[in-house]
Amino acid sequence: MLFLAVFCGFLAEYQLEHKIEKDRGNQYILSFFQDLKYDTSHLTTVMNSYKEKEQNLSVISKCYDSVLVNLPCKDCLNKLFKGSRGFFELRTSDRTMQQLKNAGGLRLLSSADADSIIAYDNLLRGYKVDETTTFQETQTTLRSISDELFNYAVVKDGEFTDGYIFITSDKLIINKFFNTLNRYVKYSALYVKKLERLKSEAVNIMNYFNRKYHIE
Repeated sequence: MLFLAVFCGFLAEYQLEHKIEKDRGNQYILSFFQDLKYDTSHLTTVMNSYKEKEQNLSVISKCYDSVLVNLPCKDCLNKLFKGSRGFFELRTSDRTMQQLKNAGGLRLLSSADADSIIAYDNLLRGYKVDETTTFQETQTTLRSISDELFNYAVVKDGEFTDGYIFITSDKLIINKFFNTLNRYVKYSALYVKKLERLKSEAVNIMNYFNRKYHIE
């Protein structure tokens, strides 16, 4: 009888612990779902900023031809200048991911749930590496060339006013600016595709969790 009582107590304690861990796992899922809602909203904002860049930078070839004939060429250079100034940094909510990693929370989730979260995190980290290396490096190089090329006296509120836009007529510097800008255009288009993939993955995970846990 004593053995049976101890065994039953053990089972009750095990079931209680199992329920607590299951509830914690569900809380992580709900929290990650909320993080994804924030991420998808911010991803849309960042994508729109890149698409605006693409629109402004679409004149690069025509602008280069115009610059060779007429160096000031204010209209097209304004678009290029606006399209190549800075970028929206992708900021995502990682509160749940940090908890899952630091507190060992992934073990509380099913393999399918954990795998979907890890896959999204890998995509996100891969994008962040590209953003802080290749794109940021190109942005820094472009800014350095712009400092050598553009006349500070005619820049106001991010646009060129009346006056001579180039402080130098050195064709090597002008060519370097357009070559670097061309790489910048390609990176912008590439990152839009990566952001679209990242957002698609986030939406798929949200739909998966919603079907499984009826969150919404």
